[in-house]
Amino acid sequence: MLDKLCSTCIGRTVSIALLLVCLQGGLLFGQWEADFRLTTDNDSSFTSNNNAWSVAVYDDTVHVVWYDNRDGNYEIYYKRSDDGGSTWGSDMRITDEPSWSSIPSLAVSSSNVHVVWEDDRDMDIEVYHKRSTDGGLTWGPDVHVTVAPGPQGMPSVVVIGDYVHVAWVDFTLMGNSEIYYGRSSDGGTTWETPFQISNAGGFSSSPSIVAHESDVHIAWHDSRFGWFNNEIYYRRSTDDGITWGTETRMTEDTTFSNVPSIALSGSNVHVVWEESRDGNYEIYYKRSTDYGQTWGPDTRLTDDTGESHSPSLSASESNVHIVWMESRDGNEEIYYKKSTDNGVTWGGDIRLTDDQDASQNASVVAYGEKLHVVWQDDRDGNWEIYYKRDPTGNTGVAELTENAAGAIRLNALPNPFTNLTQIRYSIHDTGYLIQNSAIEIYDAGGRLVRSFHQISSTGNQESSVVWDGTDQYDRQLGNGVYFVKLEASGISATEKLLLIR
Repeated sequence: MLDKLCSTCIGRTVSIALLLVCLQGGLLFGQWEADFRLTTDNDSSFTSNNNAWSVAVYDDTVHVVWYDNRDGNYEIYYKRSDDGGSTWGSDMRITDEPSWSSIPSLAVSSSNVHVVWEDDRDMDIEVYHKRSTDGGLTWGPDVHVTVAPGPQGMPSVVVIGDYVHVAWVDFTLMGNSEIYYGRSSDGGTTWETPFQISNAGGFSSSPSIVAHESDVHIAWHDSRFGWFNNEIYYRRSTDDGITWGTETRMTEDTTFSNVPSIALSGSNVHVVWEESRDGNYEIYYKRSTDYGQTWGPDTRLTDDTGESHSPSLSASESNVHIVWMESRDGNEEIYYKKSTDNGVTWGGDIRLTDDQDASQNASVVAYGEKLHVVWQDDRDGNWEIYYKRDPTGNTGVAELTENAAGAIRLNALPNPFTNLTQIRYSIHDTGYLIQNSAIEIYDAGGRLVRSFHQISSTGNQESSVVWDGTDQYDRQLGNGVYFVKLEASGISATEKLLLIR
């Protein structure tokens, strides 16, 4: 994120002010740091193999979960960094049962950290939830999410305020697994009756869930058209998971389309998956620009003789980040790719790992300027958890587009503010028309927290809105950096705000 944004003339071009990293006389946009080993024990540690996120970030706190056999049976472990990934605390065992616990998924909202996983303590596999309300320092009790006669597993979790949304797989019927959804409206204390998301013959598996405000989105793969013909499906709720729209078939192919990952940025919904239509597995991408109502074409992101598997996705404003594992180098390594224009065009592949053993099941998250990736790695003779970051890999978030130069003025007073700030904007080029414009406010992680829709205006007319530091549901937001963005007729401007209560 740019450290300094012009508070009075944000309309000028700022691309030359990007944070550049100077290295051996060269200028680089972002720089991946060295791999960091998070676990050190004599047994195996694994990230989740169903594309559920194993890493989450809020402010400078980075949270990581995995499952580990160091105690003689698999348990869920947790670790955190308080300085954006520079240093790390000790491993924390957060489950303690004689049965095994595995495949965790992680989500965070402010100081509330939520973990879900599958567990066989009840003589059958069920989904459990655990919460920390102090940023991961202490943890509450295990809470049973699923109560069903058959096995339930492969959970994926997302949290919006007090709403905790979970998707998982119900394996009750032999040969016919289905996707289910459950939610808690009180931060995970109690859970409502689950809702069946998929309903067809064959296997439905590997759900990926994401949410923003009252919208909840789920993607999964499904073999309803034949055991050797998995397709990607999608479904959306617009009322916090109470009701759901119809299923949307995302892929039309006769081979395997597996393990999707889904992400949101404003009205853009992004989905990636692995697919074998080209004779070997490649990574494919699809997006919607209208909250999932309609979808663009498939885009093939990888093109190599090695197989590409298990993509993980993170979106932050116009930046879209993907990591995956690929065997083009003779063994599985972690690769990375980025789009800076909401998935319209893509940069080249970047190899993140380079060792003689397998690196698998990577998970990525973008927050502020930083990118964070975790994965499981066999380089040490047994599987361990590794971490890598790019401190400036998500720059461009809340920056100006160049075609706004000289056209829009945007500022907020007071700034910093405690209770109220007035966001003022005007246009200074009659060649532009502000029509159906929107003021949007994002947090430091690039998540939209509040929006104001404006009337049309032209010329040098100044308009304003007042923001009281609340989200769309009038809930008070926490202290920190926010970004107010004006979009109008293809141009935009952004102003940095500091909320101090």
